[in-house]
Amino acid sequence: MSMLYVTSDLHFGHSSEGNRAIESLARWLKEHCQPEDVLLLGGDLSNDDDGIRSCLRLFRNVEARKAAIAGNHDVWVSAEADSWERFLHTADLFEQEGFHPLEREPLIVGDVAYVGTMGWYDYSFREHIGIALEWYRSKVFPGDHEPIWSDAEYVRWTHSDTEVAALLAEKFARHLHEVRNAGEVVPILHHLPTSNLLFRPRFLVPRRWRFANAFLGSERFGDIIASRSNIRTAFCGHSHMQRAARIGRATCWSVGSDYAKPRLLMCRDGRVQSRRFS
Repeated sequence: MSMLYVTSDLHFGHSSEGNRAIESLARWLKEHCQPEDVLLLGGDLSNDDDGIRSCLRLFRNVEARKAAIAGNHDVWVSAEADSWERFLHTADLFEQEGFHPLEREPLIVGDVAYVGTMGWYDYSFREHIGIALEWYRSKVFPGDHEPIWSDAEYVRWTHSDTEVAALLAEKFARHLHEVRNAGEVVPILHHLPTSNLLFRPRFLVPRRWRFANAFLGSERFGDIIASRSNIRTAFCGHSHMQRAARIGRATCWSVGSDYAKPRLLMCRDGRVQSRRFS
């Protein structure tokens, strides 16, 4: 029986310590993967073309079917560039380095379909903590002078966050519909599809971070997952916390990598184990 391997938030180039840990992860996969296995990368690989290519090339000799999606860091751009164009370009980078770009189309392996999306946020994770919506749109915590979330500086859409989330959710739903007859469907997202994956109890989270959690995902994607009967396991990244939550009939796992210690999830027949690398 084949094994599914999932990792995310590798952030290649962020530190030499982190790079060595990613190299260790890639070596381990090279030793353990079989051709019938599947490897999914859940976004935030690096901040530019060179970094993304360097990250993907570490997995060049891994014997498995490989697929990837972008994360928010992967679509960071300079002042004169456009993040949507950057987002579309990441699919080219994945394909050139031997990874199936899941944003373009699902990957079918046997009777299992893998469907992926970067996802985004639409402030549906926003909590009732007395902060008006305009602060979320600016990503500035009340009283601060600078944004609390770096997407405000490095992500440049021609649409609002809510519109981007809606566009990607529609495409995600369409891809899930295309594979409706698959025996099993495994979605992978970068952003969280449910706020149930956030740290709980919520009252223990400082108000500043309860504000920032609004940028971690969208309930819209969880609703789409819950509407499908052939999904029992889903994955996401972004939060850097390993957690699991139910979405309808499915269990969604957040990978839980951080900048210096990537985590690998290993899934077989719905059972998930994890391994940390440093």
